[in-house]
Amino acid sequence: MRSKDLALATMVAAIYALLVYFLPSLSFLVFQVRIADALVPSSAILGWPAVIGVALGCFIANALSPWGSPFLIGVDMVLGSVANLLASYMAMKMSDVRRLSPPIRFQASCLIANLIVSMIVGTYLPFLMEIAFNVPMPLWASWTGVFMGGLISMNLAGYLLLMALWRRGLRGS
Repeated sequence: MRSKDLALATMVAAIYALLVYFLPSLSFLVFQVRIADALVPSSAILGWPAVIGVALGCFIANALSPWGSPFLIGVDMVLGSVANLLASYMAMKMSDVRRLSPPIRFQASCLIANLIVSMIVGTYLPFLMEIAFNVPMPLWASWTGVFMGGLISMNLAGYLLLMALWRRGLRGS
């Protein structure tokens, strides 16, 4: 990895972790609008540094999760990072579909990222809620809660970030 890419990955990871740190009430539990997730689809333009950055940033940020148990926090750190890694990677791959205009590619990148995060995080979140807080949570409610928050963070803020990067002259990974 080139030093420029390493610096970009580090910067993305730091921004992600800091956004979660400074906005914890929005970043955890079932109905979350994790503003840091706006960085997940940025891989559609920034490429591998963003993929690595959002996964590492999520790993660091989820160390702050409210689960109370080191085991549950570890589960959130690992599975949340895997979710971000896969979501960001797929957003990057979606941006390779050149027969679509950039705004359509970016919307598709945001949507696929949101769906992946919603399915992965939304699937393990009810178990964390039940074990940590003795709060039963139906799977559909968890998927819906994470997806709705993702509409704001990834599909709205993430899309606006992608368009801003593209308009500033960044044209692809």
